[in-house]
Amino acid sequence: MSGGTGFIHGSIDPRTNLLITTPSDHAYIHAEKAYSVMTTIASIAAGAYYKIGFTTPAYTSKYIHYRPSIISSSANIVRQEIYEDATFTGGDEIIPLNLDRASTNESTVVLRRGVTSSPESAAIVTAKAGGNFANQPEVDSVYIESDAVDITQTCTVFGTTSAALSEITSETISLDSSAAVTTTIDNWHTILGVELSASCAGTITLSETTGSAVITTLTTGVLTKGIETPTSTDGKNMIPLHDADGASVLAVGILGTGTDGLALSTVDVLNGTTEENHLTEAFDTITRVFIGAVASATKVTVSVPNVRISNGIFGIGGGPRSRAGGSGGSEHERILNESTVYVQQFHNIGSSTATAVDVEIFWYEEDE
Repeated sequence: MSGGTGFIHGSIDPRTNLLITTPSDHAYIHAEKAYSVMTTIASIAAGAYYKIGFTTPAYTSKYIHYRPSIISSSANIVRQEIYEDATFTGGDEIIPLNLDRASTNESTVVLRRGVTSSPESAAIVTAKAGGNFANQPEVDSVYIESDAVDITQTCTVFGTTSAALSEITSETISLDSSAAVTTTIDNWHTILGVELSASCAGTITLSETTGSAVITTLTTGVLTKGIETPTSTDGKNMIPLHDADGASVLAVGILGTGTDGLALSTVDVLNGTTEENHLTEAFDTITRVFIGAVASATKVTVSVPNVRISNGIFGIGGGPRSRAGGSGGSEHERILNESTVYVQQFHNIGSSTATAVDVEIFWYEEDE
């Protein structure tokens, strides 16, 4: 074929007789799809954070192949982390640089520096007041009564039993307006939530069977008490977090599915304002949160940790990490989710001084 031999000869290194190849990063530059952002963070105080937020496009536009950043610190050690499904506000826009300087292609990634964000987790129940259930049975049955003609509705009681303090048990009872109905479970420990199948004409009262002390009531039109529906059901196969705005140590329940897809519930006590793991089970989905046992003066927050896709320590005492293909770069490449918010967080983990940080972020945008 005409020109074939010349083409082959031009592809061979005359010294080694090996095929000439273009490194992957350089090939992306030639294809006009490699981008970089270079920025200097002037001063991060000891213990402080600096954050860069960015949003990926839909896959119908581009796939974003993200490489580890080049990071250097002038003084203290800096921890860098990238969180997925984070949120951010504010900041200043950064214009990405196409590394083929003759290209007019523009990046589909939107970046902002100096953003405000708490990227480590996302709240799915935010500062909700407890249900203020009183007179918890602590090994007793519960009786339920209506002060009107309510006979077609059912009442479902959610709580723990003395035999299962760390999981949610439920029982559904048909109402009878002519008499109180009593649960068959007679070892309720803590009632966490109540749900009616439909609105009732009268007020529904739940009480301890022994002593008749009132636990809670539901007035006409109120279908649930002590039960919160999360703003997102995605448990991300992570262990949920809980905390309160006060010194509460009362029980909170979470219901959903586990990483195996089977139903899962866990009940754990708050540790006041300290955010901590809600026991040790990871959830795939979270459908309900139960806070009926918590006082109404206390507000409860339940969060799900965001996925951390990258982390490293840089600066004095830390090791550098290159983005170059083949050595600390391509094998650590991530193809990012579409239409997703990420936050890259820099934390000065030194003990005394501020530090300047130079950052170069590199990625390429693959066609669908």
